[in-house]
Amino acid sequence: MLRYEANAQVKIVMTSGKAEIFGTELVCGTDLDLQEGERGTVVTFHGCKITVKGSGLDAFVMDAVEDHDLLHVYVNIHANLQEARKKATEDQSRGPRVLVCGPENVGKSVLCRTLVNYAARRGSKPVLVDVNVGLNQICIPSTIAALAVTKPYDLLEGWGLEEDPLVNQLAELVNIRSENDSKVFSSGCIIKMGGFSKTPERKETGLEAIRATATAFEVDIVLVIEDGFLSTFLQEDLLKDVTIIRLPRSSGAVNFTPKQSMRQRDMRISAYFHGENFKRRLHPHHLKLSASEVCQVLAACPKFLFMFLVLFRC
Repeated sequence: MLRYEANAQVKIVMTSGKAEIFGTELVCGTDLDLQEGERGTVVTFHGCKITVKGSGLDAFVMDAVEDHDLLHVYVNIHANLQEARKKATEDQSRGPRVLVCGPENVGKSVLCRTLVNYAARRGSKPVLVDVNVGLNQICIPSTIAALAVTKPYDLLEGWGLEEDPLVNQLAELVNIRSENDSKVFSSGCIIKMGGFSKTPERKETGLEAIRATATAFEVDIVLVIEDGFLSTFLQEDLLKDVTIIRLPRSSGAVNFTPKQSMRQRDMRISAYFHGENFKRRLHPHHLKLSASEVCQVLAACPKFLFMFLVLFRC
């Protein structure tokens, strides 16, 4: 496993072998553009060769036994979820609903993204739900969102966001989406929570948020990363038919400084409005023109019964 962080715009390319980033396969010979502040882990099961184009990349090989063991744990979780999805398809029943929780900066986003990408690669259509208003990986910060994942995350274009991104209402929308698509229904969903804190002023709020989300989405499985207190509490607090699984924290998960957290939020906002692919982003800007320099055209669309005014520079 190769852990990387870009300090400037840089490119990496896989020249041989097979590898993936958070469950998305790399295409051999295709450049992957990384922005400043972007982090990730290249994972290979059979070996690969990665070439870096530029000098703004910090990278190191993660060869600790526990990291490789954790990767196999993720794969085993995916395999069990796929068996549950297969059975749900055969029985025409609801697929597994998994809630991922834990403290801040322990790898919740990585686990969620990896699980939905693995599922999509197997032909499933799981719903990815993100109720982390601090740093939402689907939409902009301060929102909660859900997305039916029909294909693995595109490392160049991002999620194919089709829907406009609260918890009970969001759960109802997920149920409606599932009921109208048998593949989505049997594929279940992966739900990512915000970071849990045991500080006195935040502990009760965090526990209530997890409890409310698990109830609203009627989750079957809760994956708790690192936090033993949280795992024990949920085993006593949630319904007995909910399976609680505690996972170790990946050594690749790093703590963000306030400045880095702000940078990550800025990147998510920019990606939402301007697109994931920064090479083709549209950047709005101010342009002052006099009235004589502007042409006005009134266009009509009878089919949809509306008109719109087009302004363009003469």
